[in-house]
Amino acid sequence: MVLRGIDVSHHQGGVDWRAVRRAGVVFAYCKTSEGLDYRDPRWIANRTAARAAGLHVGGYHYARPGAHPYSPAAEARHFAVQLGEQAPGDLPPALDLEEHGGLPAAQLVEWAVEFLTELDEHSVRPPVLYTGPAFYAEHLDNTRALDRWPLWIAHYTPAPRPRAPRSWTFWQHTSKGRVPGVDGLVDLDRFYGDESALAALLGMDWEEWLVRKLPTLRRGDEGEDVGTVQALANARGAQLAEDNVFGPKTEAEVRRLTGRGVVDHTTWAKLLRVS
Repeated sequence: MVLRGIDVSHHQGGVDWRAVRRAGVVFAYCKTSEGLDYRDPRWIANRTAARAAGLHVGGYHYARPGAHPYSPAAEARHFAVQLGEQAPGDLPPALDLEEHGGLPAAQLVEWAVEFLTELDEHSVRPPVLYTGPAFYAEHLDNTRALDRWPLWIAHYTPAPRPRAPRSWTFWQHTSKGRVPGVDGLVDLDRFYGDESALAALLGMDWEEWLVRKLPTLRRGDEGEDVGTVQALANARGAQLAEDNVFGPKTEAEVRRLTGRGVVDHTTWAKLLRVS
């Protein structure tokens, strides 16, 4: 299975993230920062709206190793500050390394290692390295020193898999994509796996991912999801009519079993016995 993603910056302008999600896009990387002192002006708006639309969101930092060749840790700290608090379900932060700044390969590798090591200290999950196969070969000398960080490979090809120097996690397969909700061209990305595999990468087990996808229900709601709640409650000793109506009896039994009269992800987890 392939999950679809995009990556954007302020160059895309305002994005209708709900339209993006309706089009089947599951995740998005949004530019956060660059160098030592720049923050993308659309970063906060993009992250907030994309999260609200139900996408997994991550930030990326555009590296400037030539301008500040001995400040990789400082760039990483600047990125971490602009990134802010990471929420459950967020993508790991990414280092966008596509400029060498005149540094020889050995020094550029040291720069990247120092940046990613510093970023590790500020991230709840290992950061990702974004680059292309030609850059990896020519300017990183196909190093193995970066292998412990997941790879986001940029290779534009119609082939079913990219050319990559090692195993990869995300693939940016074109810079000329079209997605509803985005004006003009946009980068398209892929993750090979289902949503439970992506959730595992993000530090969420499949059960947590499942209950966060289930709807919030309260008194007065109707439908099959209410019937599922009633069946789960009955399996734990309730005696409810499974009529798909969230009435006072259903509310009372849910409260008795979980301590909550509203069925949100916490209540679902208790009914499903996954927490």
